[in-house]
Amino acid sequence: MVLKLSNLILINMETFEFNLDQKVTTWYRTNFEVEAETLEEAEKKAIQLYESGKLDNISWEQIDGTEEIMTIEDNGNYSTAEIYTDDGKIIFDNAKPSYPFKQGDDYYIIEDGEVVWSCWDDVSEELYKSDKKYFATEEEAQKFLENTKEK
Repeated sequence: MVLKLSNLILINMETFEFNLDQKVTTWYRTNFEVEAETLEEAEKKAIQLYESGKLDNISWEQIDGTEEIMTIEDNGNYSTAEIYTDDGKIIFDNAKPSYPFKQGDDYYIIEDGEVVWSCWDDVSEELYKSDKKYFATEEEAQKFLENTKEK
């Protein structure tokens, strides 16, 4: 809906909801007791309980202030941040490179001093180099080529 009052135009904007999921590391504290005759014996038993996995099902509490957002490298090169629409469609994944075009877009590059047209596809993504110049129009590519020839 557009409402115009003299020279003022008011546009009724919709609100859209998104979800950002982020992978984090944190520390948990598990309180448990060990019966033993000496502290030294109790320490050994506590370590044995951990190593045997017997502490895995005991309740824990998160230690405040220990959350850290993981890097992609920390996560084996898998994403650590993803944005979803409210109906669950993923629209961003920080492990995937950001490309200058979408599937099916026309684009132009300069190869061997010539402007070359292509259509963005899976192969384009495989060949993509962030330091290479890509152009949305043939005119942009031609102008760039002319400017580089003049120098």
